[in-house]
Amino acid sequence: MSTQKKYPIDIRSFPRIREEGYVYVDKTQYVYDLVNNGATYPSYIIESLKKAKVQPSQLERMVATAQDFDAPIEEMSFISLLYQSGYLTITGYNEVSDTYILEIPNKEVRLGLMHSLIPNYVEQPA
Repeated sequence: MSTQKKYPIDIRSFPRIREEGYVYVDKTQYVYDLVNNGATYPSYIIESLKKAKVQPSQLERMVATAQDFDAPIEEMSFISLLYQSGYLTITGYNEVSDTYILEIPNKEVRLGLMHSLIPNYVEQPA
């Protein structure tokens, strides 16, 4: 008998996630590396963002469908790549449109993400 997984949509309380049995993936080390060690942003994500003509400022709130999460990595949308990489988290679900709302989960991730992206969007003087 399989049990349905509970996803912590718009739940930002770790004790609640743990105590109520929600799915949790610890990405703390990735955030630490990004913020403190100058980890580089994967080039395929930057290329995907540029191809979709997405500016860093547009990443604050995104919308995705279930199909966006099921694509093979080489066919994933930039939203799915950011979600799978831990830079976006699901914060809501719209039953009418059957879409998920995704946002940058916290200040540390936002700062690390922007710190990594901005240099790729700014022209360097020759």
